[in-house]
Amino acid sequence: MTSALPLSDLSITALGAQGDGVATQDGATLFVPYTLPGDRVRARRSGADRVLPVEWLERGAGHAAPPCPHFGPGKCGGCALQHLDDTMYARWKRESLATTLERAGLKGFTMEPMARTPAGARRRAEFLVRIANSEVTLGFHVRASHDAIDIGPCPILVPALERLLSPLRDVFGRVWPRAAFDVLATAVDTGIELVLTRAPEADRAARSALAAFAERHNLSRIAMRSGPHASAEIVVQRRPTQLSFGGIAVDLPPGGFLQASAEGERAIQQAVLDGVGAAKRVADLYSGSGSIALPLAAAGKRVHAADRNADAIAALDAGARRGGMGPQVKAEARDLHRRPLAGDEVNAFDAVVFDPPREGAAEQVKALAGSKIKRVVAVSCNPATFARDAAVLIGGGYRLRSVTPVDQFLWTPHLELVGAFER
Repeated sequence: MTSALPLSDLSITALGAQGDGVATQDGATLFVPYTLPGDRVRARRSGADRVLPVEWLERGAGHAAPPCPHFGPGKCGGCALQHLDDTMYARWKRESLATTLERAGLKGFTMEPMARTPAGARRRAEFLVRIANSEVTLGFHVRASHDAIDIGPCPILVPALERLLSPLRDVFGRVWPRAAFDVLATAVDTGIELVLTRAPEADRAARSALAAFAERHNLSRIAMRSGPHASAEIVVQRRPTQLSFGGIAVDLPPGGFLQASAEGERAIQQAVLDGVGAAKRVADLYSGSGSIALPLAAAGKRVHAADRNADAIAALDAGARRGGMGPQVKAEARDLHRRPLAGDEVNAFDAVVFDPPREGAAEQVKALAGSKIKRVVAVSCNPATFARDAAVLIGGGYRLRSVTPVDQFLWTPHLELVGAFER
């Protein structure tokens, strides 16, 4: 049926917010994946405003050979931008962020150089697992589809995770003849942790097979949970799943939040340290297990860390005490959406850092806007909610001094940032 749809010749004039080429036809805006400005393509509609290129009539400047065999129409949807050469890719990401912030009315700040993560650096990834008659598909979603595509080589992953893909297919196919679940794989200092989400119940034989797999591949831990926000049951624990923040080792809770790459994490930490400057008393809000709080403490700051995840806060507190930072770090389990740090509590600090989920920190930012804090540093994985929160801070008397883009999701439209504000 799809092949019967008419073909159109389109000229690509720009790149859209998700990295697709933009064309117009009969007054309508169309998005064409895998294309660049200057391309002329023959394409077929695949939705109301989306088309798929069938043939290139002319290629514009900036194309590159994709480094992954799974990239392209009908293939893996994990990466959208492998067809851009490096110069165009970096420029597009930086300009996309600048455009988003400018449209939100943010101006007068310094845009710092973009911190970049190389290929082969993603230490954390969640894979789809689909098993039918013991035949296993393990990979990511097909682009614009709920279907899964099996992947082999994956140039974004750290080598330890990439090497584990084939053995995972083997063990899952032996444990469950039919299943559909996700597996979050994280490479840390003490090995790899696997967290299986919505997997079938593991009987004694399944647990024995998973334990043998963990031993054979030197994993730190395997856990299972019923949903992404459910508590995890530990199936195999060979050693702590441990990572060092600011030279302090922390035993991470199963599936606990972690930056996707070590390079991205270091870039964020440095931008935060630069943003708080000489401040001595710092609040780290939405702190997780301490990836920012502990480097701040190691730099001589007195830190109050708060997060609603009690397991993450317990891990941070234990790590700080074990690393001799107990007197410098206070860790509090607190839902900052419902009970933001405000009034005299927040005014006790010289600087505040906040690193909220994608939805931003609306209530906490309102409290900060009414505070006397001299410096505020926002870490964000969503430029749109950052812009919204920044407008509130600016309305409360702050100036956005600088923005540091952090690109740790290589070849995707996703970009993180650190914004430094001062009164």
